Amino acid sequence: MSARLCCSLLLGALLLAGCAVPPANKADAPSAEAPAAAQRAPQSLRREPSQYELRITEVSNRMRAACVTEAFQPYFRKSACLPNGITEAMLSDRTRITREQRRAAEGVFELTHELNEETRRIMIETGTPQEARIAEESRTLSDPRIEAMQEGLLKGTLTWGEYNMRRLELFEEIQRRRALLGAE
Repeated sequence: MSARLCCSLLLGALLLAGCAVPPANKADAPSAEAPAAAQRAPQSLRREPSQYELRITEVSNRMRAACVTEAFQPYFRKSACLPNGITEAMLSDRTRITREQRRAAEGVFELTHELNEETRRIMIETGTPQEARIAEESRTLSDPRIEAMQEGLLKGTLTWGEYNMRRLELFEEIQRRRALLGAE
């Protein structure tokens, strides 16, 4: 997967209101699934990661660390770190946020917003029109919906299940948009 596509997918995941961290990039490490020839590739054929890739990896690592931060666990016990990890039990949860969960969610949302903005800056700094367009679309199309979801959860107007359903629906919509942009 190209670094730019990874960035687009990372941004889409990060936009989803709560530490949506992609799992470690398994494409970077040899695995049993990788062809044997690829695992034996001489070091000289492997390229150094670009500055862009290093910056995106740093953002991803910060999010990954947040997903296991103890202070955020009251949130993550109710909503998965990655939207595609949302379970049926999470979708059917009719409870509303508690004071402890609210504190954790506020921290997750603040960090997620900060890292979304950092990811957008990285994308815009590539100088490519497609990256800039994706960054701006995420800000104008996704952010208002995310903010409404977060506000609904924090104020108790949404149950955890309703919040998780909206989060999952937005994730799926972003994935469809990314696929269309990739096809252009």
